[in-house]
Amino acid sequence: MLRWRYFCLFFLLWAALFANPLDVRRYLKPLLEGQLGALLSKNVTIGELRGNLYNRVILNDIAVSEASGQNTILIGRAELTYSLKNILLQK
Repeated sequence: MLRWRYFCLFFLLWAALFANPLDVRRYLKPLLEGQLGALLSKNVTIGELRGNLYNRVILNDIAVSEASGQNTILIGRAELTYSLKNILLQK
C-alpha cells in the first residue's frame, strides 16, 4: 500500500512539473468561480489567478454580487496557502 502511495505521489509531481501552469490556471479559474458562487449562492468573478499551485494561490480583483448585480462586494486580494505534500500524504 505504501508503494502505491509513493507511486501516485511521484506521478503527480512528475505531471505537475511538466504541465504548463498557465493552462492549469485557465481551467482552475472558472472552476473556482463556480464553486465559490455555489457555496455563497452569489455570482463570483475572479479578475486574476496567480500563484504556483503547489502551496499558494492568489486571487486578485474578486467581485461577489447578487444575481441582479446589486450589493457587490469587491475584494482586492485573497491568498490561500496550503501544503500539497500534506494533503497527498495524509491518512
